[in-house]
Amino acid sequence: PHVLLQRPDPTGLDHSAVVTALSIQPRGPLLATAGDDHLVRLWDLRTGKLVRTLQGHRDWVRCAAFTPDGRWLATAGDDRRILLWDPRGDGRPVEFATRDEAINSIDFSPHGNWLAVIGFNSHLDVYNAETGQQIISVGCPCCDMRAISFSDDGRLLAAGGRNGQVAIWEVPSGRQVAVWQAHRQRLRSLVFR
Repeated sequence: PHVLLQRPDPTGLDHSAVVTALSIQPRGPLLATAGDDHLVRLWDLRTGKLVRTLQGHRDWVRCAAFTPDGRWLATAGDDRRILLWDPRGDGRPVEFATRDEAINSIDFSPHGNWLAVIGFNSHLDVYNAETGQQIISVGCPCCDMRAISFSDDGRLLAAGGRNGQVAIWEVPSGRQVAVWQAHRQRLRSLVFR
């Protein structure tokens, strides 16, 4: 069924944020959206109604990802910070990690214990999702990385960006196992199937 998400506007003005991040809660009722207004919104997928608005980012939010169990939501973007949110909690984020450049894409491994991060730089980082400790940092095919995805078993991690190349690494060793030219222009999304 089609659900129209309606955001009440307390000012009465007709305007909307540019949505650049979207994640559906696994086995849960929530959809997270975020974008250029620095806010994260949680929507009820059954009703299409706004459940809550989360504030904590200082700039454009470019990516969002729920953990596989749906207990946590990670968001990141131009403020170079990865924030963790408890969708049932008090609305205060936990600052998970910061980077030197803006963050374009994040992805949790299928088992939920790793978080992969890429952005406007030439390296990919993988963190321990519980401790925040960096476990891998590897060089990427270009300095404007846009897409990242774990394989279904969590053993491989693919990333791509502006130059159209896709690279694949083993996790947790960080050994690169493949790189190829997939497109002539920028990649914005990747998924293993």
